[in-house]
Amino acid sequence: MNDEDLPEPEITQRRGRGASWVWLMPLLALAISIFVVVQSYRGQGPVIVVSLPSASGIEAGETPLRFRDVEVGIVEDLDFSEGFQAVEAHIRIDSEIAQYVDAEAEFWLVEPQVSARGVTGLSTVLSGVYIEGTWDGEIGAFQDRFNALENTPLSRPGEAGTRVVLRSRDGGQLSAGAPVLFNGIEVGRLGEPELSENGTVITMDAFIEAPHDARLSTNTRFWDISGISVDLNTSGLSVNFESLASLVEGGVAFQALVTGGEPIQPGQIFDVYSSRQDAQRSVFEAPVDQALSLGVIMPAEDVRLVLGALVRYGGIRVGEVTDIIGYTDPRAPEDGVQILITFSISPSRIGLPDVATVDDLLEVLAQRVEDGLRVRVSSEGLLGTSLILEMFEDEDPDGQTLETGLIDVPIIAAAPPNVTEASADLDAIVARVAALPIEDVMNAAIDALDGITMLSTGEDIRALPTNLNALVAEARAVVAAEEIGTTLTNLSNAAEGLQGLVARITDSEGVATTLTALEASDVIVADLQTFTEGLPDVLTGIETLVAQLDTAPVTAAANSADRVLQRIETILAAEEIENLPASLNTTLAELSAILSALSEGGVAENLSSTLASADTAFASIQSAAEQVPAIVTRLDSLVASLQGLAGDYDDDSTVYRDLRAAIADISQAADAFRSLARAIERNPDSLIRGR
Repeated sequence: MNDEDLPEPEITQRRGRGASWVWLMPLLALAISIFVVVQSYRGQGPVIVVSLPSASGIEAGETPLRFRDVEVGIVEDLDFSEGFQAVEAHIRIDSEIAQYVDAEAEFWLVEPQVSARGVTGLSTVLSGVYIEGTWDGEIGAFQDRFNALENTPLSRPGEAGTRVVLRSRDGGQLSAGAPVLFNGIEVGRLGEPELSENGTVITMDAFIEAPHDARLSTNTRFWDISGISVDLNTSGLSVNFESLASLVEGGVAFQALVTGGEPIQPGQIFDVYSSRQDAQRSVFEAPVDQALSLGVIMPAEDVRLVLGALVRYGGIRVGEVTDIIGYTDPRAPEDGVQILITFSISPSRIGLPDVATVDDLLEVLAQRVEDGLRVRVSSEGLLGTSLILEMFEDEDPDGQTLETGLIDVPIIAAAPPNVTEASADLDAIVARVAALPIEDVMNAAIDALDGITMLSTGEDIRALPTNLNALVAEARAVVAAEEIGTTLTNLSNAAEGLQGLVARITDSEGVATTLTALEASDVIVADLQTFTEGLPDVLTGIETLVAQLDTAPVTAAANSADRVLQRIETILAAEEIENLPASLNTTLAELSAILSALSEGGVAENLSSTLASADTAFASIQSAAEQVPAIVTRLDSLVASLQGLAGDYDDDSTVYRDLRAAIADISQAADAFRSLARAIERNPDSLIRGR
């Protein structure tokens, strides 16, 4: 089959119809789009313009506006302000938020920052910078132009707390965001420091959070806690710092140092003192209601003052130095550069009356200057090293007056300085200290330390513990020796034997009989003694008679013989002579009876046995007594060795105290043995009698 064989198709024409519904779909989509666009345009918020110093990190269509980290707008366009002084960011904000953006709203750029308080804005490292806004929750009049803040605001609108103004002569390490402490707890923060117009005073806002702001009163004092405080006084050296954070970033602390005080209003001005001590001293000074600034011109060689130096009048602090600069007097340029000292005083403290205006006050002051009020540099302190400005009354005024109009403060007349020469004495003292042989002393100290080190590490010191252990062991061996125990046992046995012997002798009947016989013999001996006492007189008379016979006549001899015979008769006629034979017979009879009783009772055998036991006991006692001196000698030798060893140790060491205790115990034992030996030597029978 080829193409010619194919049938031809039949074409039937259809009648045309009207427009199709399909064409309505694009029109409907277009209408919906227009409606969405209109609704979107009607729902979008207004555009505000925020002026910034630069557009660092800001991109149109990407950089958001955030409120409490919630996106409430976006930067649509960037443009320069008139005169190219700033960059204007056109930000469209949500319509729901726009009604709260009024004149009190604030904006600032948030970007990563590294400061003493740490790193802030870390979230912008990944997401990019953004503009932060803050406003209160009250609906106000809409405003569309703002100037961005250079830093994060001190407090957000509506945040509870109190703003105060701090004033200081020296900013030190105070910086924006530094903490405000109360009793070591952070209760606020500092704002950006600002210089005054004349550059002599630094002011900064501070925000104290609620409820701690209720502690503020007119008696509150602020002081700087930046860095480290070093104080050297009679109590020694003290180094203080509030916290590590204040050590790095600075800060201030406050406290009501006295009770009472009135509540303050927002914006109250407080002075920042350099230390807590200065703040405490200020409590006892009258407040300055109206400070008066004055100036004085002095030669450069006469001035060694520093900013903040005291101004005194009659010994009372009346102000302080606020500025020291070089100055050329246009009236006398040949004098060269001089020093212009600006200081502020309390007029009432120098006796100026309270007047309504400054002009009236200056008029009174001018009269005082004409009368002799002058200013000079003076020294104070123990060595005169502290320099101050002193206002005093010159008894011989030279006609100088108060000068006004030359500079912005009145100039008061100056007087020659009144500085003591104690500084020269101080220089001499320093020179003498510098001349001290410190190096020789240090070398001697080093040599001494080396000697101590060598001594402490020597072999003898190391051997001390071993020697000590050996001595202690020897002491224990001496105390625990068998000879000591044997000696004590022998002494105990001897004492027991002697006590038994004494008891047996005491209980024996022969002893009682012997004692009775001895008592009777005592009576006989007493009678014999009485008789014999008269015999010397008889013999004396006989001798006298013989002598008289040789020299005297017979008659005298006869008379003498007669007297002698009479005396002999008197003696023989005595009752004792008559009873003497009977007493002798009675005594002899009793002695015979006693001897018979002793012989029959076996007393002789008992006495022999007792004496034998006594001999044995005395032999044991003698043996023990002979051993006591040797024991005492060994104990004394041990005590001497321990004392020599104890001398090598410090008095406070434990070893020394143990050695002293051991020496005391051994010494007591030696004394006991020594006392025993002396007792036996002096009275051997003391062991028998027990005393």
